[in-house]
Amino acid sequence: MEATPSLVKRLLRNLYHPVALRRDHLAGNIRFLRRQAPVTRPFDETDVRLVQRFILWCVTLLDAETHTLRGAIARKRQRAIIEQYDIAGRPRDGVASDLGISLRQFYRERQVALQRLADQIGDALVANRTIGGQAEPALFDRAG
Repeated sequence: MEATPSLVKRLLRNLYHPVALRRDHLAGNIRFLRRQAPVTRPFDETDVRLVQRFILWCVTLLDAETHTLRGAIARKRQRAIIEQYDIAGRPRDGVASDLGISLRQFYRERQVALQRLADQIGDALVANRTIGGQAEPALFDRAG
């Protein structure tokens, strides 16, 4: 399954709702990045925490690269949008106002952030399949 912005958006909306998270297909794929278990094994609390930590780790990577000052500022805004709007559930008007951007710019930045997040998740899933089913061991140790 490819991680698309719309799937990531749904996953972010369900991140702190374990019942909905258990039904999310993308979360189902993410849970096998660290744990080797049969596909038929139930989605348990450990899996919920694993998915939450992985997604929060990916969000922190949104502003990890700093090539230019303008790019660094945009990436920090994108991370703030995902953290405050998609994860914390704050109203978009308030988030845009706090960041000093218009709603149009908010939506543009959010779309870029969702695409970058989808790319990171997709890369991790592809790497997991090609490396033999085990992601980098320290991958989740750096997550909050």
